[in-house]
Amino acid sequence: MRYAVFLLLLINVRQTLAEDNVALDGLVTLLQQVDDPTFQLDLLKGMHDALRGRRDVTMPKMWSETYARLSQSPNTEVREKSLLIALIFHDPQAIESLKHIAGDEKLPVEQRQRAIQSLVESGSSGLAPFLQELTTDTAIRGAAMRALAAFSDAKTPVLIL
Repeated sequence: MRYAVFLLLLINVRQTLAEDNVALDGLVTLLQQVDDPTFQLDLLKGMHDALRGRRDVTMPKMWSETYARLSQSPNTEVREKSLLIALIFHDPQAIESLKHIAGDEKLPVEQRQRAIQSLVESGSSGLAPFLQELTTDTAIRGAAMRALAAFSDAKTPVLIL
């Protein structure tokens, strides 16, 4: 029964997202109320699919509280998917979280590279100085330089040379 409600809400989000955020607010409220990580992940995957490629999505009213809760989930996939959705909403918490991951030399290189890629895909402004700093880290230098290609900053060519 829950999954049927979820599917109806998801279809509604796809149809009305351009018009208003009412359906999206409903999904976020549902995420806030559900404790089942499997259901949360299904809902997050659907939301991510529905929002993929959109740039100007208004952050739902309860997103900050919901994201704070989801980012503490014991389920790794729930944490990762909620982070990706938070980026679509240009949530400052998510951007800072990804910057932390990208700069943490203790984390696996692949995870750090994914964080850099996600930051670039988010379309957030002001990332060039951060990425320029990352070029000093030999483990992710290549990823940082590729990411810098997405930004126009006068310091980048000099740094690379």
